[in-house]
Amino acid sequence: MTYFVYILACKKDGEMKMFYTGQTNDLERRVREHKSNAANDKRRKFTGRFDDVELVWFREVKTLREAKLEEKRIKKLSPRQKRQLILGSWDK
Repeated sequence: MTYFVYILACKKDGEMKMFYTGQTNDLERRVREHKSNAANDKRRKFTGRFDDVELVWFREVKTLREAKLEEKRIKKLSPRQKRQLILGSWDK
C-alpha cells in the first residue's frame, strides 16, 4: 500500500498562519476532509480554526511505519525549515 506524508498551509483572513503536517493512505480524501473542516469551522478539529487550507507539499512512501517516522521528523522542523522543504531547498 502507498502512504503519503503531507504539509498543509493553514490560512486565516487570506494570510498563511501555520503549517499542518499529517500522513494518510488517501491524500485526495484527506485534503478534502481538511478543507471541509476549515469551511465548516469545526472548532474541535485543528484545521477548523482556519478559513482555508492548501496542500503545499507531499511525499509518497511505501509503508505506514515510514509515513509515521517522516511525519514525526517533519513536525520537529521549524517553520523556516518547513518552508525550505516545501521550496525544495532543504535536505534531510
